[in-house]
Amino acid sequence: MLNIFFSFYNLIFITVYCLTLPFAFFLVKSKILSHDFLEYYGFLPHHHQTRQSIWFHCASVGEIKSITALIKDIKREHSSLNVIITTMTESGKKTAIKEIEGATVFLLPIENALSIRKIIKKNNVKLLFIIETELWPNLINTASKCCKLYLINGRLSQKTYKKYKATSFLFRKLFNKFNGIYAKSMFDKNLIESISYSRVKYLGNIKFASNNINLNKDIIETFYDKNCLLLASTHKGEESFFIKYVSRYIDKFDYIIIAPRHISRIMELQNLLKNKNLAHSVFSKEKTFNKFIIIDVFGLMDTFYYISRKIFIGGSLVNIGGHNIYEALRLKKIVATGPHMNNFKDISELALNCRILYVINNIDDFINYLDICDNNLEQFNPFFRKLDHMNKKSINHLMELIKNEISK
Repeated sequence: MLNIFFSFYNLIFITVYCLTLPFAFFLVKSKILSHDFLEYYGFLPHHHQTRQSIWFHCASVGEIKSITALIKDIKREHSSLNVIITTMTESGKKTAIKEIEGATVFLLPIENALSIRKIIKKNNVKLLFIIETELWPNLINTASKCCKLYLINGRLSQKTYKKYKATSFLFRKLFNKFNGIYAKSMFDKNLIESISYSRVKYLGNIKFASNNINLNKDIIETFYDKNCLLLASTHKGEESFFIKYVSRYIDKFDYIIIAPRHISRIMELQNLLKNKNLAHSVFSKEKTFNKFIIIDVFGLMDTFYYISRKIFIGGSLVNIGGHNIYEALRLKKIVATGPHMNNFKDISELALNCRILYVINNIDDFINYLDICDNNLEQFNPFFRKLDHMNKKSINHLMELIKNEISK
């Protein structure tokens, strides 16, 4: 059954590849797309390594940042190893080049089995780690035949779980091609096991091992001594909730900053604010700002967390499963979320127990959060002690795994 699937799947892939490649060349030559775009098609810089390599595949910026601490330990303890990083986005590639010194970085040749095999053979790849749950069938199938394959920080959103469950005959076989699967939470462990029937291990979330904080001094100076509310990683339905009740808290803040999860929604948010007669600015297009500021750029979230006194993190009022609260918590900011935080269940429970996270179900909960004192930084001490213990345990386990595999 799986062989039939791959035959049909690759027939579609080859057809799409051949039909779209001339257009890709044209768009790159016309400078509409960057030259990096051709890496998706397998046109990669020439690399050839005689020494052993470890390959990490990450979806985008968040996953890149999550492995920085691990890679630093690898380079310290196994300096002879070459590190390869692939990602699905150009912003992810730029982040990897900037933050991970000495790594070979390029965009993943999407489902190109020939290119994947060439990467492994030419670079003497011993191990491939797929971060979170980037289940590209050709990547998994090809790599499993050429090197050891591990899934780390494995997770499934409820939406993805339903999709995988409906086609479990396929995804079960893909999961079983991994030499090991490590889930980021017990919740994710149980979901993956229910589909794969494989033994999944709970490792913890390696995203919480990264301490790289990138701050933009110009933005900090612009908002110095301003009282800011940040609505971060918001989804459709969440912004309208806060805007509906804005009269109850608008006077508490100099600026209300909205950073949607998807920048493609900028015009939608502009229309939402315009319909409510609320003066607003788009961050990259203004030098002075109105009360509401819509963020339309990547890579500045650490700075916006830093300048904000109160922070709501989205994907949690609507049932998306929540987004990463650690990036704000590590700056010692008490944050608020909605009740739907299954994607980050473990850290949310820890933060709740330490009273540095507030869960809001309605506008009264949110107003109560805005009124709490945010100066008791001692509340963060037990949180960071516990998290540091969890991080060291996760990293040490992966380092032992790498040591065992490269010595074979």
